[in-house]
Amino acid sequence: MKRRSLLRIAVLQVGMLVLALVRVAAPAPPEHPSLRVQQGQAIAVTEIPVWGDREPLLRGRVHGVEPAAHRVAVYIHVGGGWWTKPTFAEPATVIEPDGTWTCDITTGGLDREATRIVAFLISAADSPPLMQGEGEFPAALSQSVLDEVQVVRTYRRCIDFAGLQWHVKTGSTPLGPGPNLFTDGDDAVWADGEGLHLTLAQREEGWQATEVISDKTFGYGTYRIALRAAAEDFDPRVVFGFFTWDDLASEQSYREIDIELSYWGVAGGPNAQFVVQPFMLPGHRYQFDACYGDRESIHTFTWAPGRIDFASIARGTGESVEQRWSFHGDRVPETGAEQVRLNLWLLNGEAPADGRDVEVVVTSFSFEPLALATAVAGERDATPTAISLENYPNPFNAATALRYSVPTPAHVRLGIYNMAGQRVATLLDEGRSAGEYLVRWSGVNDRGAPLASGVYVARLLVGKTAFVRRMLLLR
Repeated sequence: MKRRSLLRIAVLQVGMLVLALVRVAAPAPPEHPSLRVQQGQAIAVTEIPVWGDREPLLRGRVHGVEPAAHRVAVYIHVGGGWWTKPTFAEPATVIEPDGTWTCDITTGGLDREATRIVAFLISAADSPPLMQGEGEFPAALSQSVLDEVQVVRTYRRCIDFAGLQWHVKTGSTPLGPGPNLFTDGDDAVWADGEGLHLTLAQREEGWQATEVISDKTFGYGTYRIALRAAAEDFDPRVVFGFFTWDDLASEQSYREIDIELSYWGVAGGPNAQFVVQPFMLPGHRYQFDACYGDRESIHTFTWAPGRIDFASIARGTGESVEQRWSFHGDRVPETGAEQVRLNLWLLNGEAPADGRDVEVVVTSFSFEPLALATAVAGERDATPTAISLENYPNPFNAATALRYSVPTPAHVRLGIYNMAGQRVATLLDEGRSAGEYLVRWSGVNDRGAPLASGVYVARLLVGKTAFVRRMLLLR
């Protein structure tokens, strides 16, 4: 059996489109706001312990294979590396005759804090590699894996900021970046009328960093934060980051796009940078000097297919743009299941030389979906004359782009519904000026969990006028 090759012959009518090949739908992934699941076609998870839970058992099921001739190799990512589960003595989990399997993933001291879990479907004749903290799997493993399922577990504490839920990173051992010891303490990271407060402070456990992770993905558009941070006064080891990250997209450098404030250990050098990872490639980083003092600064990047435009602005200077930089080409990552992260940490986890605690206040965060065209005075063709909704490709696998038109300013809602009429994702719910817009949907629900194959309906509501479009998702 080739990896992810299971197909069932079926006929589905989608609008006027008749399709002949539809992939077998995997079971719906477990619903929990702290879980993101990427199911396989031949293997799926059915029960997942949430982060920090004492429940030790990961449960799943295989499809279309002979259980006795196959095994499941399970690994967890904790403490910066991958570990075999349940034990070295039992590195492969037996599959029951009915296709179900169960694995104890908490056989070590810190296993409850694992942020990623992967289960590989392999032949019973193969021996899975024994992992004890390595950062990458052996290349040879890919030759024996028939299918896989991946899980990302985020953290237990959530805070409200800018109308969104943010998970607060924490752990008992140092984690990347740095690595640093991250805390979710109420006195370390909080939101109030001033904004989101991130701190870097020496506490009883040592120096502790902070990071928050958005509960949703956004796609193409403009990401914007307003910030109060005197970056020019940072100790050379202090780093503030505003970036996107997708745990499941290593092939696209985790879809990481960064705006960072730091001297990177070199006092007197540039203290700010725009980055499209991997940063070590020529032309992927632009560094500059940032001097904000007590002023509020604004940092944005606009992510579009094949292009990213960065800008840094300082309030109190007539909103003049201090720095701009554009990156374009085939190395611009595509959108997927990335989330926004904000963090404050120490380079290499080393204590600041000045010994001072640091606090950064993010006064606002906003996202504006990518606009393809907007009305421009004197340009007759710039404003659409009617409401419209279309998407391409359809059917789709990884993602589809929904293009919609708004002829006059209006409140716009764009949601995704299953065939039972249940809303599974909200892509937009805010005011829009006249124009044409593009929103990318990667087939995930509002929690970032991938949805099963099937027919979904995009519903666009402009004022009181509704338009719908059927779409077919193939996994």
